[in-house]
Amino acid sequence: MAQDVLQPTYAPDRLLKRHLGFWHLTAAGFSGVIGSGWLVGALYAAQVAGPAAVLTWGIGGIAFLVIALVMADLGSTHPESGALVRWPLHTNGRLAATIVGWGIWIAYCTNPPSESAVVVQYASQHISGIYRNNRLTWAGMLIALALMVVFMMINWYGILLLGRVNGALSLIKWLVPTLTMVVLLATSWHGGNFTDHGGFAPYGYSAALSAISTAGVIYAYTGFQAPLDLSGEARNAHRDVPRAIIVGLLIAMALYIGLQIAFIAAVPGSHLAHGWGGIDFTSPFAQLAVVLNLGWLSWVLYGDAILSPSGSALVFTAAISREARAMGKNESIPRWFAAIHPGSGVPRRALLLNFVLGAAFLLLLPSWHDIIKATSELGLFVYSITMVCQAALRIAEPSRAAVWFRGTSVLAPIGFVLATLILYWAKWTNLRIALPLLAVAVAVYLWNTRSNRHTPGQVRVDVRAGAWLVVYVCAVLLMSWLGSFGGRDWIAQPWDSIAVGFIGAGGYVWGVAEAVRFLRSHPADYWRQPSDLDAQEPDADGGAGAGPMTEPV
Repeated sequence: MAQDVLQPTYAPDRLLKRHLGFWHLTAAGFSGVIGSGWLVGALYAAQVAGPAAVLTWGIGGIAFLVIALVMADLGSTHPESGALVRWPLHTNGRLAATIVGWGIWIAYCTNPPSESAVVVQYASQHISGIYRNNRLTWAGMLIALALMVVFMMINWYGILLLGRVNGALSLIKWLVPTLTMVVLLATSWHGGNFTDHGGFAPYGYSAALSAISTAGVIYAYTGFQAPLDLSGEARNAHRDVPRAIIVGLLIAMALYIGLQIAFIAAVPGSHLAHGWGGIDFTSPFAQLAVVLNLGWLSWVLYGDAILSPSGSALVFTAAISREARAMGKNESIPRWFAAIHPGSGVPRRALLLNFVLGAAFLLLLPSWHDIIKATSELGLFVYSITMVCQAALRIAEPSRAAVWFRGTSVLAPIGFVLATLILYWAKWTNLRIALPLLAVAVAVYLWNTRSNRHTPGQVRVDVRAGAWLVVYVCAVLLMSWLGSFGGRDWIAQPWDSIAVGFIGAGGYVWGVAEAVRFLRSHPADYWRQPSDLDAQEPDADGGAGAGPMTEPV
């Protein structure tokens, strides 16, 4: 029964072009992770945590690896374009799917503007008037918007073009960070940096935990799931998607940890007179190379400052359009945006919508650091919900036990609790911005219950299946306000983290129980109603049409 519900039966899915193989998918995952994060993440992590930033990347990487293993399992057994938005619909109903959809939509839409902002930030060393006081000027924002247009247009003409362009960029994106790491370790090792200037953890180990969110580590690792977002366009999703996710993430983890070690070891003592928090680089690795008389390396880095962020933004531009399309299918945004252009196989309306939203973020938060601090937590939040989806489907589909990966029944709750802790460690000052944004999703769901004429019975089903998610988010937000990570400090360490761990465990158990009940109690055609897309698609004018929803050629 559940298996039928989860098949990608919507008519427009047949218009997607299944061109992507293992290396295309691996390049997408790797390119999604290695973007602007490697260019500036080591600096911001060192400013927040000192040498303990090495632990920041390690803990964050392990947490994401656990989550990735479970997500890869789910992606191989239930592949679908825009899967992160679709899975919660199938397991926990429309309310949960709307909250998750808006969370991932906001998190993803901030990637192209943030990547563009880093390109401008690095370019400001040679172009005056585009970056000032740690923010883009109006001239800088215009350049960033122009870059976003380029990313959109490459995606505009089809997934195969994206795969080829990104595949070439991914090789460069691996070579340049690796070269930087090796050169710095070989020529500029200052071992005392790990123990002097306040010690290994000059700001405490709690700072290293907070840096996972606030210094851009979550943001940097976000992107490993790109093969999932594109799984509906893979030639062999069951075989290639899991391998692509894990291989891409492991390579990225090794690079990030190595780059952080190289950065800490290479900073001259003269730049640490005011401690790690006093380092002031606009273009961290490139300026460090100049200080170390490695001029040739600085020029390589300035060039890569265009390529690495651009490759990541290209992948995310594709991923966002698939998620936005899935949200249209879920009725979380107008279904008009779920259309696919028949010639290119690309959801062009979703591309345009995401460009407008990304431009709005750039105008409101005109710097890389401002953008990622405000919204990167939402990506991790959405990843954690897939742990619940996977566990519920595993229980609800006993006949398919042979196709599931071994060990994910243990990894799923671990991943959910780890994600909850990292979310909490992001600090109250950031969570009070990020999590309340999800209230918009609840309002959208309530509006849709009226505009789409959902019956009282359907609403009750959705609310029961998704109530746990609302309570879970509120509980984490309350603990953030009460706890020691930027909150009132009424609950001290480590008791606050222990309490949050229990909140995570309780949320996981409740969420899985509701999802299993939901999957077992509804027939396979529950979502196939006149209001849903596979039964009746709106045409280009917004009316009802009998055939697949497409855009004009």
